[in-house]
Amino acid sequence: MNKESLLGVDIFEWDGWDDIGDGDYQFYHVNFLLESMIKYNGYDVVLNRSGFMKVFDMNEKEVWTGYVSDIPEFILSIQKGKKTELPIKFRIEKLIPTELMYNGSYGCNRC
Repeated sequence: MNKESLLGVDIFEWDGWDDIGDGDYQFYHVNFLLESMIKYNGYDVVLNRSGFMKVFDMNEKEVWTGYVSDIPEFILSIQKGKKTELPIKFRIEKLIPTELMYNGSYGCNRC
């Protein structure tokens, strides 16, 4: 089986996939690697490159929808820093509030 990962965190394994357009990819018969999602093993997943994901049961009924970042184990892996570091822009914006970053208080006065 192949693995699908985001920011270095393994999300699920899959048997096959299709590009269904608009940045959406459908994965078939997935096995989730995150504990809270294991109940959806064997189902199909549509994953957008933005991280938005939908899980469909065997009857093609949508049973879960949200961003990969809505999965608690994914966020815990990122916070613990075990898998990967966040992009520098994300880290900086979390340390310096956006309203301060762009009003000239930090960095260049021309901003």
